[in-house]
Amino acid sequence: MASILLVDDDPNIIESLKDILEDAGYDVRTASSGGEARALLSAASADLVIADYNLPDIKGRELADELARPPSHPALLLMTGMAAGDLPPGAPAGATFEILTKPVDPATLLSVLQKALAQRRGS
Repeated sequence: MASILLVDDDPNIIESLKDILEDAGYDVRTASSGGEARALLSAASADLVIADYNLPDIKGRELADELARPPSHPALLLMTGMAAGDLPPGAPAGATFEILTKPVDPATLLSVLQKALAQRRGS
């Protein structure tokens, strides 16, 4: 099954989404910051990264740009509490597959995740 890195500074979101993803059969690692995510990705790749757009130490656009560079290339789903119209101009970029609005609906998350992984395998 696919490996997923889940990145959010809210432990409640990490816990609930990790449960949903593991129940669906995914191998899930978690990080609470961009720095921790970078360290985990340098140690072992992930097929997909699900990250908060507004982490304390990195913004979603920066993370998307980093993930688009070799050797990484995981698919990226960003989550935000902001309305789509409130995102900064030019967001998202790089490796971003889609932006999901918090609170994330579990069925929507799994559907989008499956599409992102299928597209990644096809590329």
